[in-house]
Amino acid sequence: MPFETIDYGGDDDSTSRESGPPNELDDIFGTPVTERRRPPARASLLAELDMRVMLQVLVAFVLLLVAGGLLARDVWVRKARDTAFRQMVDANSRREYLHVIEGAEKFLSHAPLNGSRDAREADVISLYSEALVHWVAQQPGKLDSNALAHVSRYKQLVKNSNK
Repeated sequence: MPFETIDYGGDDDSTSRESGPPNELDDIFGTPVTERRRPPARASLLAELDMRVMLQVLVAFVLLLVAGGLLARDVWVRKARDTAFRQMVDANSRREYLHVIEGAEKFLSHAPLNGSRDAREADVISLYSEALVHWVAQQPGKLDSNALAHVSRYKQLVKNSNK
């Protein structure tokens, strides 16, 4: 007497390939229903949750890096502006116009990240303008390339600061 096994549709038997009646999905995908096997719902939910958590951790890490970098840059810009302003004021008191010009160029070229205005900016531009006029007036003869470079830099920085 031959021995028959009966499959009651359990998920444990992955070798059974009973062909059921064709349905609409068989026509679209060209695969019978029994060949499309999914992992158990519990495993896919955990895998999906793990991927979400991993992605959130990665995004949070990247955002922290960007925020830390922006904070570090802002601290560096503020320190550069403070140093340039002090050097410019000291040089102005000693009538060293070239140092005033260089300090003002440093100050104005390090703009704050958020685009805010520094209260000292108007004073810097005023001292910069006066120092440039005095320094150019002290140059003997025709202006050399260094003097012309400072004048063009002045035009560029003052125009950018008025925006």
